[in-house]
Amino acid sequence: MARDMNYVAYVDESGTNELDSSKNGVSHLFVCAAVLVKQGDVECVADYISKVAQRMCSGAEIKSSKIGSNHIRRMKFIESIMDIDFKCYAMFINKSNVDKKSGLKFKQSYYKYINSLIYEKISREYANLHIIADSIGGRDYMESMAKYLKGKMPNLLSKFTHDFGDS
Repeated sequence: MARDMNYVAYVDESGTNELDSSKNGVSHLFVCAAVLVKQGDVECVADYISKVAQRMCSGAEIKSSKIGSNHIRRMKFIESIMDIDFKCYAMFINKSNVDKKSGLKFKQSYYKYINSLIYEKISREYANLHIIADSIGGRDYMESMAKYLKGKMPNLLSKFTHDFGDS
């Protein structure tokens, strides 16, 4: 049952579309995550995160790769955001289980399909949803992805909008 409140979902991926994880530096996992914030709380949450970034990263973007394997720092970050009202959805793809001959071997198909899976999940839960995905590829690709997603998200009971933005 979809909730009526308006939410903004920030979506980003981690990993590559490369299906052959035997290649050096290629993980067998791909992660697609969405952080959902009530539309009325977006500005407050952005200010809060900005203060956390200032305190923990000298104002730079907060990235897991900057924290690395420093688990104490990772826990400090988690503790610093515990008071924020947000929801998180994450999807972990084990690329070892993906047919290497499928259409998912193509980068554009891969990203469109994987993103559509998480979008469909969260759009079923939230009736009024605005998704802001991390920019990927060129303008033509992003336009084709937006068109693809719009065609995948027909729901008479919800309002779905999609944009791209910077991390």
